[in-house]
Amino acid sequence: MKPVFVNGVIPDPQANPLVSCIHDVFLKATDDLAWLGEGDVVLLKPALNSPDPYPSTTHPLTIRVVAQLLEERGAKVVIGDQSGIEHVLHHPKGVIRGSTRESYVHSGIGSKEDTRFFSFEDGDGKGDFIVTSHRTSRLGRTVFSSSNGRKKPITSSACHR
Repeated sequence: MKPVFVNGVIPDPQANPLVSCIHDVFLKATDDLAWLGEGDVVLLKPALNSPDPYPSTTHPLTIRVVAQLLEERGAKVVIGDQSGIEHVLHHPKGVIRGSTRESYVHSGIGSKEDTRFFSFEDGDGKGDFIVTSHRTSRLGRTVFSSSNGRKKPITSSACHR
């Protein structure tokens, strides 16, 4: 069993200790990103069950720090989720109400302009995704098309060799 890394932080309005803590713990927990290859696509899936801010959702600094570390190491970062049924309700023919992108913005995790983010409900209703990586070749190639026809590649950071 691998060790679990935990670090306590005293609240600071500048958030500097928290940024440093997230940075250090993430690198320790991921073996300094030794598994990450140049050009790998990594999906960050925050807990975005509602538009409520942390602690109801993932702390915004967690996504910012982790995304920055991954991008600095050459990864393409995609951020995606779907808010809970209380906030987003959809049907195979389309979204009935709500928007995970709105939850992403209102929770403070990201902005409307963040092109790395997509909401799972914006797909074609089939739940398909492109999964391409030399490390995921055994999975084949699956295609996700958003409602406007653009293809978005993603893969999970949980891939193992």
